[in-house]
Amino acid sequence: MSAPNSRRKTLLIAVLIALPLLVFGALQVAAGLLKSQIEQTLGPRGEVKEISVGLGSVEIIGLRLPAEEKSGWPTDDLLRAERVVVVPSLGDLLSARVVLRSIRIEGFYLSMLRTREEKLIVLPGLTKAAQTKAKAKDNAAGNTAPKADSGPEISIGRVELADGAVEYFDASIQHPALKIRMEQINVTVDDIHLPDLLGKSGIKIAGIIKGPHQDGRVDIAGDLEIGSKESDIRTRLNGVDLLALKPYLIRATETGIKRGSMDLDLHSVVSKGRLHAPGTLALHNLELSGGSFMGVP
Repeated sequence: MSAPNSRRKTLLIAVLIALPLLVFGALQVAAGLLKSQIEQTLGPRGEVKEISVGLGSVEIIGLRLPAEEKSGWPTDDLLRAERVVVVPSLGDLLSARVVLRSIRIEGFYLSMLRTREEKLIVLPGLTKAAQTKAKAKDNAAGNTAPKADSGPEISIGRVELADGAVEYFDASIQHPALKIRMEQINVTVDDIHLPDLLGKSGIKIAGIIKGPHQDGRVDIAGDLEIGSKESDIRTRLNGVDLLALKPYLIRATETGIKRGSMDLDLHSVVSKGRLHAPGTLALHNLELSGGSFMGVP
């Protein structure tokens, strides 16, 4: 064997050995940076049993975000998750934007509050902290540019939420706040772009709405663009207990519902600020405690 051929073989072997090591190292760097960002985002109140860096991913075990004491939040926790896996994109590691291939959240709990002023609040601690940080950064730099320039561009290929529970508290409808609990929730959202929230995102939601007499099912699927508030969504409810939604269905002058369930099939489209939402509503085994229901004697 000639010396040049021997050197070429040696070089090829060296490249084959070094390439996977370089890829592995790059993945570890990306995951390590992501771990640091996650820890900063959770802040001092966030509780995590374990954060580990794997081959191109960050895994969080035992995540908990408690509500602030004396904040008036209707439950103890904002968010809990048994396991979270975040996978960054290696191809965009050196770019100015943050690109995540996927985020998967398993065994989660999320609480949401609609205030008396009809404002929906989700994860108030994280939202407030992000706004404060961005404002401080702009003030320090004397920046009067639009808010869109205050943070990096973030792209997420897919967010999956598996086997979770959501509690929705509505203080705008009654006091104390009405609680609607949903379980066995599975959600997928594709193609999320921050901070502008432009571009269509596909969304699918499936789960169970708890009720006093029976549990119903909810299925939602479609597309939405959060930034422009345009959407095309199909919502189906099946066998939902009317008592779970009672405050939305009766007026103060009406007597109420003893039992019953409802099915709903609604196709809502929001385009150029206009809503078009044809659908059908079916009531089953309706029993009233006297008086009227939804204005009908």
